[in-house]
Amino acid sequence: MKPGTKYRLTVVFQYAVLFQLLTLFFYLIHILILPISDEGRIVLYLDQRLLIAIFPGALVGFVDEFVLRRSFKRFRFWLALLIRTSILTLLLVLTIWLFNFLFAILAGINLFSELNNAGNGWLQPLRGEEFLQLLLFYAMEIIVALSVLQVRRYIGRGRLFNFITGKYIHPTWETNIFMFVDLKASTTIADHLNSSIYSEFIRDFISDISEPIYVFNGRIYQYVGDEVVVYWPLSKSKRKNTRPIHCFVGMLQIIESKADRYEEKYGVRPQFKAGLHGGPIIVAEVGELKKEIAFHGTVINTAARIQQKCNELSTNFLISEFVREHAALSPDYIPFSEGKFLLKGKVEEMELFSVEKAAKVSVL
Repeated sequence: MKPGTKYRLTVVFQYAVLFQLLTLFFYLIHILILPISDEGRIVLYLDQRLLIAIFPGALVGFVDEFVLRRSFKRFRFWLALLIRTSILTLLLVLTIWLFNFLFAILAGINLFSELNNAGNGWLQPLRGEEFLQLLLFYAMEIIVALSVLQVRRYIGRGRLFNFITGKYIHPTWETNIFMFVDLKASTTIADHLNSSIYSEFIRDFISDISEPIYVFNGRIYQYVGDEVVVYWPLSKSKRKNTRPIHCFVGMLQIIESKADRYEEKYGVRPQFKAGLHGGPIIVAEVGELKKEIAFHGTVINTAARIQQKCNELSTNFLISEFVREHAALSPDYIPFSEGKFLLKGKVEEMELFSVEKAAKVSVL
């Protein structure tokens, strides 16, 4: 299974779990606000069916992740939320109607008469208020789930939870791998294009390379002009620490696949370079009027210096000795030592490696 498909299925699972948690929460609220009936029990039509919300959650997640997400990435927040909610709610309406129809047929031929007569209710068809109530619950869940996931994408992966929990209220040490990605010959391209078209060019470029970042679980630290800074928490697994390298290869592949479109639209094909380095760094929440999670330390500056060395060494990708030691490179990638260099701001020389593909590797 390709990494991209594997990660998207992970997101589908997250949708399913989120749906189930939201359902249980709404179920509890539903119980608390409903009056007690004459028989001394709570009037509730949804009962057991709410306990299997993980299945419609997985359906919604699959359609949103594999079909809708990339189609609405250029839409305004509210418009994307409105359209996606409408589509997914309609999908659930049709799905519930289909299963309702099947359950009615099964109940009509008494195929599951023992279960239904026992009052289990799992296979009984929904009618009237039951059907509308269930749709209302799922529509609310879709809005909440999409809003949370959309806000998370605006803020950045991992940041929403960290802001809510206050993880970085006090400066915290972490070990991360940073990748600085920078467009080559950006000044020349900017002179060739006018400001608005150049801005659109940068926007397309960043949008296209974002897909591999998403697939390989990278986190955006910041955008600086035509430069993108991505990071990954260092893992105990050397295999997982290879994700930044796979990410860069994925960026190359997606830009190569769209090179003709860039040529036709802008008259230029984007080329870029990247530097990779990691190590311990301080992470802290800063700012009052605008909150940011900031990184402080020499690691991030060194990663930027490594990226700047690419032009001098006539390569488009350099990794540090730290990354070479902590990542398990597969036979598909061959590291070549470019020598030791005294980078600006450092007191000791650092060995840098260029990485080339031994064969044509498809990572997306």
